[in-house]
Amino acid sequence: MFIAKVSLDRNVIGSIDRLVSINEVERSIANEEAFEEIGTSKLHQNHLDIFPETAGLTISKQHAGAPQKLGGMLIREIPDQVVNRQSRWVSFSTLMSPNRGGKPMIMDVIAKTGMTSEAFVQKYLVEGYMQMFEQISLKQGVNFEPHSQNLCFELTHDLRPTGNWIIRDFGGVWPDIYTMIKNGGPVEAYLKTGNAEKFKLAGGHSNAFASYAFFYKRQVFDMILTEIAKHDS
Repeated sequence: MFIAKVSLDRNVIGSIDRLVSINEVERSIANEEAFEEIGTSKLHQNHLDIFPETAGLTISKQHAGAPQKLGGMLIREIPDQVVNRQSRWVSFSTLMSPNRGGKPMIMDVIAKTGMTSEAFVQKYLVEGYMQMFEQISLKQGVNFEPHSQNLCFELTHDLRPTGNWIIRDFGGVWPDIYTMIKNGGPVEAYLKTGNAEKFKLAGGHSNAFASYAFFYKRQVFDMILTEIAKHDS
């Protein structure tokens, strides 16, 4: 099974459109190659999994009546263990959504562990996340945008946390090529003509810290603590 990420000829905020650009398609497929080079086994050792983005389509030919800007499409696969309900990959926007009615799902997850909210946050959202982040970003050089839609948490079917993290949307993965070279990371996926601009390689070395502070700290950690505090002071 798969999800098709398609282009929409609409602007959402000012000049920001919902087109899947040629650069995004190319980046996504290259980032998929990088994850494949790292290998599923090593990702799992570091408590990380992915929604593979294994195919992309771009349109460069102009058609009569076509929009001024043309977008492409990406295919994002849903792994078998999710389709077969062996595990649940739940986004943080779902976990902390106040629109669920009653308590947000994160409170049910904490209850299943038998832990206090404080102990849960320390084990999973601080220590667990930082261990994965250190290995994947600071050592492998793979920097991603862990906001509440792109970052998911793996649960068993009865809502018990496994401690594994899932990322999706490889258009927002920015490689730190210096760290990759230093530590034997998946460099080959990015050594193609024109990729220095497409992947913003010049700024890649600082992306990990910007990603952590702007996305995980502000848009996941702080926000989910706010929701937990509403139900457990």
